[in-house]
Amino acid sequence: PLPSGDKKWVYTEWSKKTIGSVTTYTTSKIPNSNYFNGNVFQIVVSNDKGEPISTGSGFIINKDGWFITNHHVMENAYSAKIQISDTKEIYDVIGVYDYSKKKDWAVIKVDCTNNKYLNTGDEATIVGASNVYTIGSPLGLQNTISQGLISNPERIVNSISYMQISAAISNGSSGGALLNKYGDV
Repeated sequence: PLPSGDKKWVYTEWSKKTIGSVTTYTTSKIPNSNYFNGNVFQIVVSNDKGEPISTGSGFIINKDGWFITNHHVMENAYSAKIQISDTKEIYDVIGVYDYSKKKDWAVIKVDCTNNKYLNTGDEATIVGASNVYTIGSPLGLQNTISQGLISNPERIVNSISYMQISAAISNGSSGGALLNKYGDV
């Protein structure tokens, strides 16, 4: 049987290997997108006429309505609404609390509380060749997970430090969470 009780993961690639009298059973695991329901969201940004101008993703960082997305998702926003993945409830973005255009992140305040949120990992544990997972809403398909590796933990381009990954980030996934093997951001 597969390991049980760990709802954060889906176990795949069950294998059995026998050498002599020793049999080894192994599994691989990937994040269970249902576990992250309520921790991630889709965002639709509109102009002053109420017309959608961009879509993206994001994740929740505390229970009090503070959320993270990319700056370029929020750029030129007149208004924005988010839809939390598990309840499908839609909330207004009250405003942008902080951002960095250069590093492409934005902290937004959303009109909802008592949220489930993602834990942050230890930056010191980021190393090349580690498995990572992206979770977002490509083309509006919420809770889509892609798997990849950290290709380079610190790629410097134009004096900006980036983490280079091989996991796919499609249109609509911008701002979504990058998770380590423990499900931490």
